[in-house]
Amino acid sequence: MTERQRLERKKRMNVLLWAYAYEMRDDSLVDDFHFDRVCYEIDLSIDTDRPDLDEWFRKEFDPCTGSWIRSYPDLEKIMDIYDRVKEYERGERERTCPECNGVGFLRIPHAYDVELIRCENCKGRGIIKNGKVA
Repeated sequence: MTERQRLERKKRMNVLLWAYAYEMRDDSLVDDFHFDRVCYEIDLSIDTDRPDLDEWFRKEFDPCTGSWIRSYPDLEKIMDIYDRVKEYERGERERTCPECNGVGFLRIPHAYDVELIRCENCKGRGIIKNGKVA
């Protein structure tokens, strides 16, 4: 994956999380200006490592709103990420990483940056779904 593709994926993951928080949980993780700015930076011509989600973004995404989140095909994963972010905020961050059994599973150092959810020990992805790394 090129740096351009990685940055595009990061933007998309962030707006997915922010839209979910606002639309589904009535929680603004970032202000409207920041959300709008990042939404308008999204480049739908860039393919990432998820062709299925690239196609979904091209069909459903609208930078003027976040209501498109309701049709996201893997909403459960976004819900899981949101819940982990909120656990981190509440200080409930001690978890075991499924890759290395290390402690410090959640580390989100900057503005709910989904790309930076990492195990502090092995730097693994650390996103768990049904007890396994997603």
